[in-house]
Amino acid sequence: MYLHNALTRRLILRESVFILSLSFAYSAIIVLLREFMNIQLISIPVLPVTTIGIAVSLYLGFKSNQAYSRWWEARTIWGTIISGIRAWAISVLALTQSETGKPIDRSTQRLLIHRHLAWVHALAMVLRKERSVRKFHPTRIFDHAVRIKGSGYAHTPKSYQAYLPKAERSAIADFNNVPAHILHRQAQVLSELATAGSIDSFRHVALNQMVLDSLGNQGACERIKNTPFPRVIDVFGRAFTWIFLAMLPLAHIDTFEIEAASHTFTEVEADFYILIMIPMAMALSWIFYFMEKVSEALEDPFEGSANDVPISTMTRTIEINLLEMLGEEAPAPLPPLNGVAL
Repeated sequence: MYLHNALTRRLILRESVFILSLSFAYSAIIVLLREFMNIQLISIPVLPVTTIGIAVSLYLGFKSNQAYSRWWEARTIWGTIISGIRAWAISVLALTQSETGKPIDRSTQRLLIHRHLAWVHALAMVLRKERSVRKFHPTRIFDHAVRIKGSGYAHTPKSYQAYLPKAERSAIADFNNVPAHILHRQAQVLSELATAGSIDSFRHVALNQMVLDSLGNQGACERIKNTPFPRVIDVFGRAFTWIFLAMLPLAHIDTFEIEAASHTFTEVEADFYILIMIPMAMALSWIFYFMEKVSEALEDPFEGSANDVPISTMTRTIEINLLEMLGEEAPAPLPPLNGVAL
């Protein structure tokens, strides 16, 4: 996720080179063919193109809204995950034995909290994996600035194994859904504590509900991760945009000619005036191109790109919070990478 002034003019210009260059070349060819080679058929009425432009604007607005909704839902879910883990840690640290009223064993508290840290690391690792249903597109806007892969910010099995007992590390190696299995083990431990009388049934039910809430949040993340943005919306939005951009110079050439003829311009001045259509077409093309590309950049919020929800940063934040609660040494916060929170 880009922070503050990370979207510099230089970065925006770099992303704009392709569309500005293409629009300039295309518009210049249209002007050359019409004005200097006198090919009169290379024009279309402006009114139909205006109507198409309105339709494309509405479609891109809908696409952008749906893409942002996916991104914001992902951010909301992770906010709930962070709050839930903090609540879990506070509840575990406040646990008392059902018979004596004394705090439960410190090592048990530590293990329960560490296992939830293992879960959030495992979940982040799963969400960062590239999936077969939606391959990363190398031309997605602003993504060339930073990728989490190979940046040192990536989550690996070592990230969650560090918070699990040795016996559990080998036990989960063959499971397809590691985060779910970690929560399953967490629920088993709670049942064992309740059976041994270390916690009463009320606390057992309350803590078990927290585990189920974590599982529900994991499922919500997996739903977004494994359900790609509808291809029909994505593909047709891109197609409509390019059709409209291709029509722009063809529709404006007559408009600029008529406007030039309404003034007392010399022939040279009239030709120069018509050339203004080129930067005008470039500006309009840039706006519609970026509308489509920005929405595309927000479609998949867990792919490890510069536009994603910063789950690595949030995972490190909750890791620091919980280790401080336990009185253990905590790692340093993850700094932004090139102005991007990962």
